[in-house]
Amino acid sequence: MDALRRLPVLSVLEEYGVLDYAVLLVVVFLALALARYVRQSLKPEGSLRRVIEKASRSVQNPAQQAVRYEKRGELELAAALYRDLDRPDDAVRCYRQLEDPILAGEYLEAMERFEDAEAFYEKANSRTHLRNLWKVMGKWEHLAMSLLNEGKTNMAAEAFEEARMPLRAAEIYEKVENFQKAGELYKTGQDAARAAVAFEKTYSHHKMFMKEKPEIALESARLYREVGATADAGRLFAMAGDYGQAAAAYEEAGQHKDAGEYFYRAREYDRAVESFERAGDRVRSALVRAEKLEGEGQLGEAARYYKTGNNLIKAGELFDASDSPSEAAECYAATGAYAEAAECYARAGEKGPAADMFQRAGNYQRAAELYLEAGEMDKAISNFEQGGRNYDAGLLLSQMGRSAPAIASLRRVPADSDRYREANYLLGNLLRKNDLLSEAVEAYQRAAAGHPVVTNTLDLYYNLADALQAIGRTAEAEVIFREIETIKPDFRDVKQRAVGST
Repeated sequence: MDALRRLPVLSVLEEYGVLDYAVLLVVVFLALALARYVRQSLKPEGSLRRVIEKASRSVQNPAQQAVRYEKRGELELAAALYRDLDRPDDAVRCYRQLEDPILAGEYLEAMERFEDAEAFYEKANSRTHLRNLWKVMGKWEHLAMSLLNEGKTNMAAEAFEEARMPLRAAEIYEKVENFQKAGELYKTGQDAARAAVAFEKTYSHHKMFMKEKPEIALESARLYREVGATADAGRLFAMAGDYGQAAAAYEEAGQHKDAGEYFYRAREYDRAVESFERAGDRVRSALVRAEKLEGEGQLGEAARYYKTGNNLIKAGELFDASDSPSEAAECYAATGAYAEAAECYARAGEKGPAADMFQRAGNYQRAAELYLEAGEMDKAISNFEQGGRNYDAGLLLSQMGRSAPAIASLRRVPADSDRYREANYLLGNLLRKNDLLSEAVEAYQRAAAGHPVVTNTLDLYYNLADALQAIGRTAEAEVIFREIETIKPDFRDVKQRAVGST
């Protein structure tokens, strides 16, 4: 126990107490930490060393100090001093030894030693630093190629513009379908042909939005014309709605038919006619002349040109309007407008041709009537029959003494016809005349059905009675003769016939 008490620590505790001993330990620890910090700071890269060095530089020769730093390998400090001393080459040498080309490049760039800075950036392969430097140096082509290689096409095109290489920029814009920008740059680069194509693509790709703004198409057209592509110029002028210039361009290109069409659209009718004549298109030429004359009120002349141009319906209308019905009829007939042709022939007093046209139009009644007036009996009869007017056909045939066909026509008159009674009366007469008495009786009976013996039926009943008597049906005949005698005693020989039958 006495031995323990003789230990230094316990002796101190006994002398000063526990608290005083703890304080003593803390002081010792802090002293050791401070000593370590001072030792570290005094190293070349230490903060305290830098402070000391900075202070020493104020009293030492900076150039010599820089050399000392460089020899000791403290290159950052050496470079900093060389920069302060405006010795860029020495500073760069230190940076190069540090293998930090970016830092060297930035320093040189700040010193406006751009080419040296460029070399360091290229060594570091720093595209960002190089692009920024090229902008400062005005090396737009370098910048453009770099951007293009990285696929940044729009930025590359802008750089080519800055480099005053409009054609190269235009090619890139065209590839990314910015055709309007491409066209503007091709034009700036005096490549009118490619500018024209680019402007056309601009208009064609966005026609829906540009139809109210034809300037792009017009610009394309003018450029095409400038390079001698007059047919393309005509097409673009037409797209822009400038038909006059389109026509003129097509005329220059020797495309006379197209020129004619656009002169016509521009209402330059005389020039349109000339172009169509040059193209050998006499039909189109005639139609344009016709339209012009019609507009001027010269209907007859216009009709003749319409006829030459094979617009026969229009020709017919104008001939009709100009009181030339025969010519109108010819035009209508040639187009199959038979009803119109028939009316025109009828107004012209040409009954035969009018009847022909009515027949073709299926108006058999009018055809038959006109054939009758023209003395063409067979055609009249045929049309009466085709039109279902069998009574009229039969009557006409009977008047011509052609009993057999007359009988055939009269037999075809339907029972619901308003001429049925008359048809059977006439049929009975023809049958009686041809000794077909039994059939004649039947015809007379059909005609008399529902009609008593009165003043206006005396002929019918007399013929019926005569036919009945001729076939031996005397009693029936006697009754009819007596009825006729009662109404009109002096009618033909009815008095004797009535007596003879008793």
